[in-house]
Amino acid sequence: MEFKDYEKISVATDVVMLAGDIRQTNEVKSTDDYILKILLIKRNTEPSKGKWALPGGFMDADKTADEAVKNKLKLKTGLEDYYQEQLYTYTDVDRDSRGRVISISYLALLRQGDVDITQGSNEAQWFTVGIVRDEERNIKDVKVLDDSYNIIELAFDHNRIIRDAIIRIANKIMYTDIAFYLVPEEFTLRGLQDIYEFLLGKEFLAFRRFIAP
Repeated sequence: MEFKDYEKISVATDVVMLAGDIRQTNEVKSTDDYILKILLIKRNTEPSKGKWALPGGFMDADKTADEAVKNKLKLKTGLEDYYQEQLYTYTDVDRDSRGRVISISYLALLRQGDVDITQGSNEAQWFTVGIVRDEERNIKDVKVLDDSYNIIELAFDHNRIIRDAIIRIANKIMYTDIAFYLVPEEFTLRGLQDIYEFLLGKEFLAFRRFIAP
């Protein structure tokens, strides 16, 4: 077959934009409380018009995936300085009703207060992330919740992408400094401990000793 004979495939980027929503006090808090926020946009076109979705879009032919994501985040948030890494590539043939669309997903960790969500042409809103665990406390699923803790139905396969992003952070938190990107520049030790306990599903009785170099 020649190049022109192959079916055209579209490539998109989707970004899981997370920020820590931590307390600035040292009061004791249950590990079942929700302390992560995710930024979503409301789709104003079909398919899935009116549903909430990850920020993203189709890639231009003259951009790399990294460039496309940086441009999208700057457009949506005004930010240029944040933690970013590529997550996974999603290739299920039926993930988009418009045709064959491959999505290169990214993880971005932000400080919620630094983000201007009034930019862009879509309505944007912060939602709460809830983790569903199995009997061994492993991450089974992730739910996106509104202020009343109602589950938000997301467009496409974006719930799966968010789950994979949370699992990625939980897997890296024990051997990298990734948790520090989820707290403000000034934070309490208890606030940082919340992040660890929420993502790992367990309590740290001597967290100060654990975190000490």
